[in-house]
Amino acid sequence: MTSKSRYTALVVLGLWTLSGCGRQEPVEEQHTVSWYVEHTPERSDTVKWCSDDAGRAATPNCVNAEQAVEQIATRPNTPNTSTGVRIP
Repeated sequence: MTSKSRYTALVVLGLWTLSGCGRQEPVEEQHTVSWYVEHTPERSDTVKWCSDDAGRAATPNCVNAEQAVEQIATRPNTPNTSTGVRIP
């Protein structure tokens, strides 16, 4: 193998190795329970998304959205914004 061929092979191998280094899964923005309490459409969408796949249930956003629903449901004399009904 000539010097030029070795160099080319090393460059190709190096680029191939580095091609996977920058790959990352998209990071989902995480929200707190209080954020989900204040953001009804996002809370509803997240709860629906989480209920579609059992594997998602343990993700931070799913847990926080579900806790926000429970927190809203247990508030005395406040509107239940997830259903639009006042809790007696």
